[in-house]
Amino acid sequence: MPSTSEHAEDVERSTKEKKGKQKETQSPSPMATNTLEDYNIDKYKNIREWISENPSDAYWKDEIDNQYARHSLINIINQIKDINIVHIDIKLKLLRRLIHDTSSPVSKEYAIMDFRFENECVHWYTTIKQGATASVNNFQALEQYTKGELPTFARPWITYNYLLIPVAYPGNSWFIFLVDFEKWKFQVYDCSHNIHTPDAIKLRAAPFLDIVQSLLIATDIFFGKPNLRKHRNKRMKLKIIPYLPCQNNGPNSGVLLLKYIECFIFGYPLEAVSIEKIRLYRRKIVTDICQNEYFFRPYLS
Repeated sequence: MPSTSEHAEDVERSTKEKKGKQKETQSPSPMATNTLEDYNIDKYKNIREWISENPSDAYWKDEIDNQYARHSLINIINQIKDINIVHIDIKLKLLRRLIHDTSSPVSKEYAIMDFRFENECVHWYTTIKQGATASVNNFQALEQYTKGELPTFARPWITYNYLLIPVAYPGNSWFIFLVDFEKWKFQVYDCSHNIHTPDAIKLRAAPFLDIVQSLLIATDIFFGKPNLRKHRNKRMKLKIIPYLPCQNNGPNSGVLLLKYIECFIFGYPLEAVSIEKIRLYRRKIVTDICQNEYFFRPYLS
């Protein structure tokens, strides 16, 4: 017969084993499911064939009535082809729609800008640097962003804690500018950081930092978020984030931009992105667009 101490050890060991089994069988929460890794390859591997066999009249029309046929999405699957800025913008709209959907598991703290925001910022900054008066229309467009009237599926900035700004750079490369309200920081994520020097990146980012900070002040961010008043007279700190997973060929910078943004809103580290899975990422982008009724009739429904 075991001693009292041996019996106590057996009970403790049994209890730990039961707890361990319970942890293994517990269903993960929605935020604990890594959407970047749990792809079903069978779902995406035939996307090219499906598009080719269904050359219907389904298309997406942008704000200026340009039409983009579904079969043009085949280029996204090709790893040596650039992802069109239009296709990136479509995917960004889908991600904004997820944030806008109260039932989705993504973080609601992030605002994702579109590429028109980049153009408006550059135009306004250039006008000011030239010593001219900024056009009323240009300022009103930027003001629409702060109010949540632009882009599609947005809320007023004051309801967010972060801004994600996708930015194109000459030479087929992309940046993400992350504005952290609480820390009053302007962080640069270079999706192809082997190409650009830190000085070149800072030169590109400086206009956006100045304009975003001015817009935040104009929206009375310090009144709406009292905890930010400590930053009232401070300039945002600019920081370049090093050592990101980056492309090893030219055309994949846009793919990585989209995956990084997914990491932010789903709450996963950027290390979850794998260069080896670029082909799968590309197929998923195409499938996400094709199966969404907002752009095309559902795929694999």
